[in-house]
Amino acid sequence: MASGEQEFTYILENTSYEGSYVSADYIPRVTAKPNCSCVLFVRDMGLKVYGNARNMKPNISEPVEGGGILFKGAIGHIAYILRVESDSVIIVESNHSPCKISYRRIMFNDINIKGYLSP
Repeated sequence: MASGEQEFTYILENTSYEGSYVSADYIPRVTAKPNCSCVLFVRDMGLKVYGNARNMKPNISEPVEGGGILFKGAIGHIAYILRVESDSVIIVESNHSPCKISYRRIMFNDINIKGYLSP
């Protein structure tokens, strides 16, 4: 880890949002800093993305670890896929809650999923 960087493993309480937050023992360490832009956060995680999440187009049909997941909505949202499971993905994201990092499990049948991006 570079000088001055911190490890962030923020976990949010369960909310009414679709998907569920995951427990601390389930989370790999993430060294990207919280960002008030979901796009800049996933870029810090290594995805080559630019522009606004709302305008991004999926480029793969199945989720891949290290790839992105796009969400529908008026402003759109993108998150980084940490793990692919049989019925869901574990994601890390920034700015789902304003300017904070959160981790969630998203079921494949979640109606808010727009699609996936390759790593």
